[in-house]
Amino acid sequence: GGAFQSRALCQPGPRGLGPPVVVDEDDWQQELGRAARLVVDAWLVAGELRIGNHAEADVILPENRAVPGQAFHPVDYFQLRCRGPRAWARRLGDGERWLRRGGAEVDEAREGEPIDLEVLRRDIFGDEDLRIRLRLEPDPTLPDPRAWALRLQPGDRMVQAMFTWGLPRGEPRRVQLGPQRLTLRWADDALELTDFLEDYRLPDGRHRPLFVRRGGGPLRAAPEDGQPVRLGPGDQLLVGVTLLRVEVDG
Repeated sequence: GGAFQSRALCQPGPRGLGPPVVVDEDDWQQELGRAARLVVDAWLVAGELRIGNHAEADVILPENRAVPGQAFHPVDYFQLRCRGPRAWARRLGDGERWLRRGGAEVDEAREGEPIDLEVLRRDIFGDEDLRIRLRLEPDPTLPDPRAWALRLQPGDRMVQAMFTWGLPRGEPRRVQLGPQRLTLRWADDALELTDFLEDYRLPDGRHRPLFVRRGGGPLRAAPEDGQPVRLGPGDQLLVGVTLLRVEVDG
């Protein structure tokens, strides 16, 4: 289950540059080929974070590896800061990344209209391969009233594949999603989450952020006694600061 690791989740870490996070094309083809999938919708931003392509970034935009041996360098793309009504974003470096507010390209943006972020990726021949597009915007449905949503914009299926975890039908799978370990099982048209209490409940009695949203309702904390959780198509799971959606073909 290497594809189920936290390659595209928020991973707070030191301020240095870690090794690049890479998704092999064989991997993402398999993930998109599953009939049921967990797909990243957005990240919750409350405080300061960095967006980059490496393991020590707070929000990871992985690289797409087309051929064996293809090498990548760690890069930071953007820095964000959000708290309540205030949001701030800054472009880091001069590479092929853009920050836009109201359609205009800027190096820095503050609260007001939603802030758009875009990163260009090239293929092994130097041609444009894909663009990862994000939007930073207020979201009153998040459980943290200070937070904004950094939302992954729909578009290229190759981009979606980098943020997708396929769910084999009927086969339990132990996975690591950010700070949380849990078991996933897709059966009877529902995703069942089990065995999550060990990481969910902290030694001091508090709980890590783990929320579920069913049928478009509010985000509610997962059962604090570790009882199984069932999610249907379109339902959402908030693990740490990453909001994921259950997606099913047909």
